[in-house]
Amino acid sequence: MQTDVSHAALIAALQQAVGLAAVHTDQERLQLAAADLYSQGPPPVAVIRPSTSEDLAKAVIAVGNTLGVSKVNAD
Repeated sequence: MQTDVSHAALIAALQQAVGLAAVHTDQERLQLAAADLYSQGPPPVAVIRPSTSEDLAKAVIAVGNTLGVSKVNAD
């Protein structure tokens, strides 16, 4: 598995998979996504808002492909 992927490459793969409008990288959203009621963690690379379950699947596959992780069909 490739672990030295740049944030830019990961963001580009997500944008290509689900579209520019569904991938957010602004600091306000990233900070909001990094926190909950009890703790604050490191901000994520991006926040995605897929409009369909198919778009979510595309995003997961894009991340896996970018990181060099193979996909195996479960059926």
